[in-house]
Amino acid sequence: MFFLSQDGMRLVESSHLYINESSIFAVINGGEDVELAHFELYGAAQEALRSVYAAIEDSEAVFSFAE
Repeated sequence: MFFLSQDGMRLVESSHLYINESSIFAVINGGEDVELAHFELYGAAQEALRSVYAAIEDSEAVFSFAE
């Protein structure tokens, strides 16, 4: 797939994306990963994202956000 970088200056091809802190990156073979988007989360959305990060770090396969 092709993606446009956050600054609009680069069109990159990548089949892998990842989230780091508050940005989404495309993995580029043989080059530096490219930031596609930057975002700010607050309140419940921020807590949900922290829960997802914690579950990923603990290698959990199932997520539940029921309150």
